[in-house]
Amino acid sequence: MKNYLLLLLLCPFLLFAQEQEMETSSEDPFEGYQKWNLELGVGATNVARAWSFPQTLPGGQRVNAISGLFSGYNFNAGIRYNFNDKFGLRVKGLYATFSEDPDQSDFTFDSSYLQANIEAVFNVGNLLDFYTWTDKFNLQMYAGPGYGHHFYDETNLERFSGRTDGDADNVFHAVFGFTPMYKISETVSLRADAQTAFTFTQDINWDGATEVTTRAVDGLMFNLSIGLSISLGEGDKGSIDWYYKDDAAEMNALRDELSELEDRVVALEEDKPEDSDNDGVPDVINNYVQNYVNDKMDNLDVGGTANSLIEDGYIRLFFDFNDDMPNTASTSDLASLVHFLENNPDAKIELIGTTDVLGSDAYNDKLSQNRAKNVHDILVEAGIDESRLSHRGNGENSVYTSKNEYIRMLARTVTVKIQ
Repeated sequence: MKNYLLLLLLCPFLLFAQEQEMETSSEDPFEGYQKWNLELGVGATNVARAWSFPQTLPGGQRVNAISGLFSGYNFNAGIRYNFNDKFGLRVKGLYATFSEDPDQSDFTFDSSYLQANIEAVFNVGNLLDFYTWTDKFNLQMYAGPGYGHHFYDETNLERFSGRTDGDADNVFHAVFGFTPMYKISETVSLRADAQTAFTFTQDINWDGATEVTTRAVDGLMFNLSIGLSISLGEGDKGSIDWYYKDDAAEMNALRDELSELEDRVVALEEDKPEDSDNDGVPDVINNYVQNYVNDKMDNLDVGGTANSLIEDGYIRLFFDFNDDMPNTASTSDLASLVHFLENNPDAKIELIGTTDVLGSDAYNDKLSQNRAKNVHDILVEAGIDESRLSHRGNGENSVYTSKNEYIRMLARTVTVKIQ
């Protein structure tokens, strides 16, 4: 059973060795942080087992095992090296003394225990991302094997067990504990240490009166202390115990940026710009765009440009076969013609209708007249004064005489002439 417990305590060291082997990055992300820490503490001690008493001594005297919750005190000191922000190793020594008050019992003793440990230290605060809610508190957990000496009063051992073979008991033990921390500065932290020690090879009970008769775990000791952790070594960023402050600074900056964006959204919701036509575009933007377009149109030589287009025959309305209404492909040209007449109130035009070469002359004359007349009526309905418009049919288009369908499409038109 003892061997299994010792193997369990060695697991953290085995895991660390595996982690170091897996690391491949040559760049040290912890450069500038101090990885060495000196740790000092003082506190109280209690031992729970194993005891020779209570029992009745010769003469009917009653013996208490130990008085009070804590019967002694301890001093401890350690030096720790952190390999990264989450794991380190510590060499630690502790001296604890405990005794029975003569006023509380007819049997008194004065024992002490000196321990030396090698401990694997885990920075639980960084493992659990404490920086998301604090930058002052941290928590460490540690475990490891150790070796110690149990000192006791040999006169009690001789009195109750008849042994006279010395006053020291060499003991192997294992320790486990928690260390809450509070940051005073970047290099100094206040620390509390709650340690439990399990002994495996203890021969004499803590009171020094009789031999240990337990199995597996022989003795059990509790040590509470408070002290300081002081970072040492090169580096200007402080102890690596608080490495996560860099992550916290980045997270806090992101939080501030998010908060600012949220405030801006709220402000926009509370001061929503007016959108009178409900088109999803605020009036101020619509007005700006309209004013911009109007300004550009006012400075545009519409008349000169349109005159050139019309005179050169670029404004021309087309018709489908045997149809006297402009087809949909002519919509843009018709709109351009209306726009020209609106912006040039003095301009007058003549509409001349033509057909392709199919059909009789009489039929084509009539069809060409109807085409010109229908365009004339469209312009009037669009608001153009009828006095500015004239129209006539010109029969077959003499330019496009081919019976090819694509050529005949070019012949079915109403052309515009400026008068």
